[in-house]
Amino acid sequence: MSKQLPESRNSLFVYGSLMCADIMSRVCDWEGEGTAALLQGYRRCRIKRANYPGILADPLASVDGVLYQGIPESAWIRLDSFEGSLYRRQEVTVSTGMNRQIATQTYVISPDCIDQLEPGGWDFDDFLNNEKAAFMLEHGLER
Repeated sequence: MSKQLPESRNSLFVYGSLMCADIMSRVCDWEGEGTAALLQGYRRCRIKRANYPGILADPLASVDGVLYQGIPESAWIRLDSFEGSLYRRQEVTVSTGMNRQIATQTYVISPDCIDQLEPGGWDFDDFLNNEKAAFMLEHGLER
């Protein structure tokens, strides 16, 4: 019998390419359904010369994204590898519908990589319409 992880260890708040269920599924070899969520106290920025974002602490900002729950232990190795050294995983609290607060994991820009961020934001709709296909090809996620 597999050990049950605390809620924050089997859920992930995503705010970039992994908001696409097909990308999330291909990265971690797991089919899960996401829920809209909001992370307060962080700001989303585009990574320089890339088509994906990173987040960093900003008490006046918030980031909308998707919360995946029930992620199996086997998926975390794949997720950590996909995110790479640019990010570090940490626990945060997000809000979902009806203002429910949930402790979860997310990937935050590593302190030594903050210079990789552009001053402007990253737009999910622009990613979907103009960059998703190239992103999937670049990361070997197309089928």
